[in-house]
Amino acid sequence: QLGALLYRLVTGAPPFDNPNARLRGVGLDATIRRPGAVAATSDHERALRGDLDTIILKTLRPEPELRYGSAEALGADLRRHLEGRPIAARRASTTYRIAKFSRRNPWFWPAAAALAVGLTGYLTTVVRYSNQLETERNEAVAQAQRAEAIRTFMVNQFGAADPYSEASGRPDVTVAEAMAAGAEAARRDLAEQPLLQAEMLSAIAWVQSNLTRIEPALDLFGEAMAIRTQAGADGSPEQSRDMAKLGSLLPQRDSGRMLMLTALERERDMFGPGHSRTADALDLLGYHAYDDAEYELALRWYEASARIRRGGEGSDVTTLSGTLTGLADSYRANDRWDDALAVATEAYELARDEFGDEHLTTANNKHHLAQVVAGRGDRQTALALYRELLPVLESTLGPAHGRTMVAWNNMGLVLVQEGDLRGAEDVQRRLLAFDLDRSGPELDQNVAARYQNLAANLLRQGRPDEADSLAGVAERIYRRRLGDEHYAVAYTLLTRGEALLLLGRAVDAEAMSREAMSILSPNGESSFPSEAARCRLGRALALQGRQAEAEPVLREAVDRLNAMAGVPAREMQACEKALATFR
Repeated sequence: QLGALLYRLVTGAPPFDNPNARLRGVGLDATIRRPGAVAATSDHERALRGDLDTIILKTLRPEPELRYGSAEALGADLRRHLEGRPIAARRASTTYRIAKFSRRNPWFWPAAAALAVGLTGYLTTVVRYSNQLETERNEAVAQAQRAEAIRTFMVNQFGAADPYSEASGRPDVTVAEAMAAGAEAARRDLAEQPLLQAEMLSAIAWVQSNLTRIEPALDLFGEAMAIRTQAGADGSPEQSRDMAKLGSLLPQRDSGRMLMLTALERERDMFGPGHSRTADALDLLGYHAYDDAEYELALRWYEASARIRRGGEGSDVTTLSGTLTGLADSYRANDRWDDALAVATEAYELARDEFGDEHLTTANNKHHLAQVVAGRGDRQTALALYRELLPVLESTLGPAHGRTMVAWNNMGLVLVQEGDLRGAEDVQRRLLAFDLDRSGPELDQNVAARYQNLAANLLRQGRPDEADSLAGVAERIYRRRLGDEHYAVAYTLLTRGEALLLLGRAVDAEAMSREAMSILSPNGESSFPSEAARCRLGRALALQGRQAEAEPVLREAVDRLNAMAGVPAREMQACEKALATFR
């Protein structure tokens, strides 16, 4: 096939008289014309005559054993021809070799008279050239072996889902199981090829992190990096890339930040300050700072990355729009709403024009745009965007993926702001069901947060019994996971305290309000949550008929809440209404 293609390239004509002849039938029903005979001009004919004719005809021999044994062998002979060296396709007689050498080296015949003088220099040149060829050949062999090893490894892993596979035969194998099996296979089968082993473990780690499976991703990144260090490849681009990603995932935030800063310096040194690899490292730093609520720092990282993406090398629509969405979030967090809208719109339109509205990148970018639009007060437009993007996230990432869950959660918040509490309840129950299924019997704080959010919604709907029950579940999970003094426990006590007040259980409401205050304000400091707890305490005292105790508590809560910005109207109204009964 390569021979037929080469024939067509150098002559402009097919190699067979019979255009319907198949390669396996050459010699039976087709006649091969010598390439030089097909040439359009005499100059072209002279260029093809000889070695190139011989190489092409050898590729088209009907007997397999007389053709080249591999594409590499064919490539090597073509390189010899282009370099003016003897080819392997013809018998290398002394006359032929001398003719080839003399054409490459016109000084040969004059120098022959001085052979004794020039012999040493000539031999040195030949040895150096041979060593170079050997190095190149060894590198080509190594690359071929690496490619074959990767191919074999991946075929074996995908074979686990093959129902006819002798190794497994499990067509229902999950992605998590396939990833775990792949890691074990890399450890077992690639022990003699440490760099390839590290590459496989790293690839699996990236997939795990994209699936929001953080703990296995951390383990695999660490393992891959340790293998490279031991193999002497600590300064490789692969090591730098994994170092940045590992740093972004580490729960130890300061250590993670140091790893990412080190990776950034390595990327700059290896690729230059304007390369997309440098921008990748800046993006991870921006995301890390944003996640730590360091919004001004996040903005600086993302702005630096965006400058590279817009004017540098190696960026594409996906990477550029990813940087722009991070930049939009940072503008939003810094109350620069016009800038946030402009950048989020740019990111969405880039992805839409490149991929269409049904693509994952477009849906992700639309999510960021919806957050900006909602923050600017246009909640109906935001809800319309959520209803467009969520089906795409569910069909591409799955309904239980972290990004899908975040989008549903953000839509629920907008529904609450719009006063559509029933619609928000549907979203919250959906998220709770997914988190319950994901966490199993060991309920974590994510599940507790779902219970707490749903309880707060039910409370606003006037369903205090259900609210108290669900907030009680959240409280127990938080206490077990985070301890009795965590602020999340206090938030559940605030919800339960309000529910118990509505149910007329003033004594229980008093106890919960006092505990919430002790958690939120252990040293007497004031914040909206601590003053909300103070208000509930005053209302609970008043409901018990303890007016002398209740009035100063309520008055202090009202005064402090009035001095704050952004206090929900319902909270102020409940507190002021209770105080008004004393007037």
